[in-house]
Amino acid sequence: MSTYAKEQKKRRWIYTFYGSKWFSFPKTFKYRIRAYQKHFNIGKNPIIENGVILSRTHGLKGTISIGNNVLLARNTFIDYSGEVIIKDNVKIGADVIIESHHRDMEAFDRGEDINIPTKLIIEEGAYIGIRSIIMSTCNYIGKGARIGAGAVVLKDVPDNVTVVGVPAKIIKSRNNE
Repeated sequence: MSTYAKEQKKRRWIYTFYGSKWFSFPKTFKYRIRAYQKHFNIGKNPIIENGVILSRTHGLKGTISIGNNVLLARNTFIDYSGEVIIKDNVKIGADVIIESHHRDMEAFDRGEDINIPTKLIIEEGAYIGIRSIIMSTCNYIGKGARIGAGAVVLKDVPDNVTVVGVPAKIIKSRNNE
């Protein structure tokens, strides 16, 4: 069994065991946090609810870095096949999907399976609403940015703006706070 396969098997066990609702109770919640901090690069005081999955696919050597005071609400899925950097005080709502790789479709048409990793930076104080999808074509979510519920983000999001819709568009810009 390859090193990658062993790592995936161990992490699948973490999600199954520590990701369950049983570890949502106050006495056991701290065990979930410790397990995620042990296996991933996560800062201080995270809130990680049940069902959160941090995953690499296709054997890509991606990395993930999560800052301090970050909220990962229930059933959040973060693909870190590329590079994902989540800075301090970010809140990610329930059922959010974050992708950091895409398939080369021209190569796929030729019968090749080539996956291209990308980089995503989520700056301090950003908020990503429930059931939003951040596609691999988005490489930057700005400081203090707000992404509305159900938005599909295809492009970079500047600092201090609110984006909503499919595809996400800027509806509001705030002065620097």
